[in-house]
Amino acid sequence: MIDEKDIVRLRTEAERQRRQAIQAADAKYAADLTAIDTVAALVNGGHTQTAPVQQMDIPQMVRNAQHHAGKNGNGAVAGLRTMIRGAISRQQGKFSISEIMNDLGRVHPAEGFNRTLISGELWSLARRGEIQTVEKGKGRLPNVYTKRKEAEV
Repeated sequence: MIDEKDIVRLRTEAERQRRQAIQAADAKYAADLTAIDTVAALVNGGHTQTAPVQQMDIPQMVRNAQHHAGKNGNGAVAGLRTMIRGAISRQQGKFSISEIMNDLGRVHPAEGFNRTLISGELWSLARRGEIQTVEKGKGRLPNVYTKRKEAEV
């Protein structure tokens, strides 16, 4: 027979499942926006988007990104990666995306940079072993990196 404790337990479980479903939907939404921003940044040569996503022709954006990427699949991202590597070379000790963004803004003041794209590039460079992640970011705190040769000393 079901008593008051069972009802409370069932309600609590239903609420837990509801929260999990909302978190999953929010995560998918954030991933979709990140993907759209990445395509927009590729189309705009590594710059932040200038038009709201609702006004963009997504199929045309993808075609443009493929065109700009060229045969090697890098295109505008390769230029951005070069700029990021330059910013890393100017860093002393530990750095995060904030220092890289500040450096890029100083060196290339006319450019607008997409934080998500730069974050992805830093993650890729760390995965390739060009830089090392010394502190994993969580919440609003970013990953902290160091140059590879400093990390091995």
